[in-house]
Parts: sequence; C-alpha cells; structure tokens
Amino acid sequence: MEKRNNYFGRELERALLSSGVKHYTIAKALNYDVSYISKWISGKMLPSARNAERICAVISSEICSQAAESKLKELAGVYGVTEPEKLQNVICTSLADAYDVSSGRSSLEKYINNANLTVRPAGNSPLMLDFCREIDAAAPVNIAVMADIFALEHTAKLLIAGISEQRFLLKKLRENIHLHFIINMDKLKGENIYDVILLIHFLTHYSLTSFQLFYSQEAAGKLLIAVEGDYSGVTVLSGQQFLCTAATRDRRVSEELYKTIIRVEDPDRKLFYHTTMKDLLLSHEYIRCLLSQDLKWLCGHLTEHFLSPNLFDDICRRVWPESQELQLEARRTGQVALRSAAKNGLKLMIYDTALTNFVLSGEMDFFNHKVILTLEERKEQLAYMKDLLTETEKLEVKMIRGGFSDDFKYITNPCIFLSESAQLLRLENGFYVNNILLVQDKTMQETFQEFFDEIWVKRQDVVLSDRRSLQKKLENLLESADLLAQM
Repeated sequence: MEKRNNYFGRELERALLSSGVKHYTIAKALNYDVSYISKWISGKMLPSARNAERICAVISSEICSQAAESKLKELAGVYGVTEPEKLQNVICTSLADAYDVSSGRSSLEKYINNANLTVRPAGNSPLMLDFCREIDAAAPVNIAVMADIFALEHTAKLLIAGISEQRFLLKKLRENIHLHFIINMDKLKGENIYDVILLIHFLTHYSLTSFQLFYSQEAAGKLLIAVEGDYSGVTVLSGQQFLCTAATRDRRVSEELYKTIIRVEDPDRKLFYHTTMKDLLLSHEYIRCLLSQDLKWLCGHLTEHFLSPNLFDDICRRVWPESQELQLEARRTGQVALRSAAKNGLKLMIYDTALTNFVLSGEMDFFNHKVILTLEERKEQLAYMKDLLTETEKLEVKMIRGGFSDDFKYITNPCIFLSESAQLLRLENGFYVNNILLVQDKTMQETFQEFFDEIWVKRQDVVLSDRRSLQKKLENLLESADLLAQM
C-alpha cells in the first residue's frame, strides 16, 4: 500500500504526535506487538476489518486517558473540539473514517464539500503538519503553496521553511517533489535579520526539490496548501494567529485549488532565477559582477575568492582537467576578484564557522565544486588569508561570531555577493547543485542591501570589527591545523 493513500496511518500518526502518546502505550492497550503500530502508520499493514472498530475505540480511549493535560488542550484544538468530553468520540470517528477510505470500504466521494474546519487551532495547525509529512515522504508529489510566510508565528515559519530541530527536513535531492510557492513580501524588511536569514535557509532547503518562488500580494493574510490529487487546506490569519483552518481529502477540490494557486504565478514577479557557475563564467557575468561598484560579500563558507595563487592553479586543473576554456575563465575571474578588492574596495563579512569548518574538514567551494584540501594545503591557505584579510588596505573585513539564532544552529551558512549591478546567492545545500540564484526582483535586491548594512553597522554584539582580533583568530586556526597535521 502506498503511503500517499494511507489515510488511516496518517490519521493515527497525527493523533499520536499531537497527544504525545507513545507507540508502545497503544500496543500494550491493544495487546499487540509494537511493530503493528509502526506498520499501520507507514501503510505497510491495516488492522483487520473484523477488529477495526474495536481498535479505533481503544486507541482513542488510550490517547485521551494517557495524554498530558497540556497535550489534551492541543489535541482539542487540532480536532476542533470545544467540549472536552467529546474529544474521544471525535478521534475515534476520524480514525474509523480514515480506515474506511484506506481499506476501500468507503469512497473518497464522502469527503466532497465535507472539509474538517478547526476554529482558532492550537499550536501549529494540522495543515502545517500534513505539509511537512508530504515534503518528507518518498513518493513523487506536486505541491502548490500560497503563504503570507512572514506573518506566520515563529514555529510555523520554521515548519514552512522546512526546518525542524535546527536542521533541514530534507537530507537528499528530491527532484520528484515539484513545489510552487507564492509568498507575500510586504512584511519582509531588510532590518529584520532573522526573517531574511530564514528566507535564505528556506531557499536552501527547497533547492533540493524542483522549486519555484513568486511574489504576490494575493498571499496576504492567508496560507493555502494543495497537494495535487491528495489533500488541500486553507488557513485564515489575523496577525500571527490562525483564525481557522479548513482541510479536505477531496481529490477534485485539491486539484482545483492546486490549479488556482498555479494560475496566480506571474513570471514578472519571480524572485530568483537559477543559473550555473559554468554559465556565469562563460558568459562573463561573474567577472562583470566582480568589476562592479559597492561590493558587499557575506561568506558562510570558504570560496575560491580567497584562494592562494599556487593552490588556485592546481585546483583549476583538478576541477576541469579537460576544459582549457573553463580553466582560463576561472583564472581570469580569480585575478579580477583580488584586484577589485585591492583597488575598488570591498566590504566582507565572514562567519567564524566558515574558517573553523575549513580547518577541520578541508572542504571549500571552488566555483561551486566541492574540493577537499590536505592539511598542508589548509595551512598554506590560512597563512595566505591572514595576510590578505589583514593587510589589503581597501578590504574592510568583519567576522560574524556564532550566528544570529539558535534556530539555525546546525545549518551551514550561504554566501551572498552583492554589488550595484548584480546580486548572487550561493546556497550551501550539501550537493553543489541547484544552489546558485540570481536575485531579479528589485524589492528583493533592496532588501538584501538593507540586510547587509543592518548587520555591518548595528550588530556589534555579533560582528567582530577589530583587525587585530581577526589576525589572532587566523593565527589560532593555523596552530590548530598544525596540531591536526601532527596527529
């Protein structure tokens, strides 16, 4: 049985997650092995028709008797129950209905115009949890989302960005997930550092999928999610609160809402365009960006811009052994980067984790190719960077210590290259594919400029400006590289 048709498993999982009741607690009450619960949730197995009614009754009873008081309140919100004594019956009915659909005893037609309405849902609505499960599922899926993302409350923002427990939900490339996102940008301001970083991580997470992002004011005050041919839901927002959520498993409604969201897409309001490093090099777009004025770079990982000349030539040959043209363009670009920094000036912010991670792993991003340097090469590179970053007169350097929020603690930071002529994002998705974005929307360009300036000028609590301190940091890293080489 495919997971996407496993309505009983999903309904059971929703009830258990929302209540905090463990699998073994349910298994003990049913006198079943705990593996049965996992198999029901995954869709590998269904309860027998003879026992289904009793199983639904026992599960709902056990959930209501074992859940903590705080969880019961949350559960009541999830199921839209205002009278606590009715909660057990509602859970039982929901499980039984889902079982009927999964087993084929009842047609999906029963759900036509019979959406489950939850008024003022507690916590994160079932709509958000269902969305996260679809993103994490294995089957191909088409999803359309319209969201006032920056009007959502804190936890909902993280969920819709695909972040849970300070990590991304997706761990591998999933090009069979086709995502159309339409968001409202009105509440995104450059001085709100958290929201801009959240957007960047949002882009990083979904770069592992087939993903498009558009801006529309039609997304204001609402959250719409449609999984084509499966389910859909609509949430109305007031401030950061969910006023109500309606969700349905009606296939026809889900397909219609999916198409309706897609029709709102405006090619002129596409926020970013994907490109490749090869195209940037061969079109000379990369060099033009480096020759521009008002250069501002935010580096979350080490890139080719700061590579010593000796290592640069060697790595060029490693990365493009068969392409003299790409080697030539890369060398020209590397030379331009250094000259531009020395002549025109450059404001550079680099995360301290970018340097620490480089020392430990040796990994660097060379024109969007993963390259691992030996310990001796790391030492050579750190010595070169110490001189470059502390002695180049027109190179203004600041270091970001730690980060701006624990919500992103285990997520590697991206690189952002800003200038008056172009803006380029190099996202750190771990795969070096689908991760280079050109910022096309003018409002988005202005937002990134404000974001950089806000950190540069006002965040002295996080940003280290003293060059001597930066030099000391690099010297300490050199000593660490020496110690690693001796082990």
